Amino acid sequence: SSQPFLLVTPAYNEVENIVDLVRCVRESTLRPDLWVIVDDRSTDGTSERIEREAGDLPIAVVPSGSQSDYMGFRISEVVGAGIAAGVQRLPELSLLGILDCDIRFGPNYWSLLRRSLEQDPSLGIVSGALCAADEAGEFQLEAGQRLDLPRGGLRLITAACLRSVGEVKRSRAWDSVMTVRARLNGFHPRLQEDNLVWSVRPTDSR
Repeated sequence: SSQPFLLVTPAYNEVENIVDLVRCVRESTLRPDLWVIVDDRSTDGTSERIEREAGDLPIAVVPSGSQSDYMGFRISEVVGAGIAAGVQRLPELSLLGILDCDIRFGPNYWSLLRRSLEQDPSLGIVSGALCAADEAGEFQLEAGQRLDLPRGGLRLITAACLRSVGEVKRSRAWDSVMTVRARLNGFHPRLQEDNLVWSVRPTDSR
C-alpha cells in the first residue's frame, strides 16, 4: 500500500484465541502489509496454529528473545522485539499497530484510526476504547479510560511519532512511557471513545 502498515502482536500460549484474532485481521478494511507475531516461548502450539490459520495474510512469526519473568518488564521486551523485527522487514512503514491477542475489533477499526491520523498528524498515537464483559456477561466500556491515554494493545502509531519516541523502553508500562514521550515531543495522543473494541478476557489477567 502507499502507507505500509506494520501490525505487531505479542503472543504467549494463545492457541485458543488465534482463530478469532486472524478472522478480525482478515476482515479488516485496513489490512497489514506485514503482521509480526512475537511468540514468547509458547508451549501450546501458538506459532503453528497461527501459521496454519493465517493463510493469505503476510505474517512473520518471530521469537521474543526475552529472558525476564513473564510479568513486569517482559511485555516491553516482547513488544520491542516485534517492532524491531517488523521495521527490519518493512523499513518504509508509515503506520505501526500494536494488537493484543485477546482484542476483537470490527472491520473499520484500523481504518478509522488511520483517518484520524491523516486528518491530524500531530496526534501521533491513537486507539479505540476497550469494552469487556461484566459479571453478567454484558459488554461495558471499561472504567478509568482517559481520552489523553490511548490503550496499549490496540493502538496505531505514525512513523514520525515512532521515530521521535525511539525504541520501546524497558518498563512495566511500555505504552504509558511511549505516550508520555510522544507528548513531550509535541504530539497529542488520543483515545477515541466512539471507536470500540472488546476484550475476551479481563485487562491485566495475565
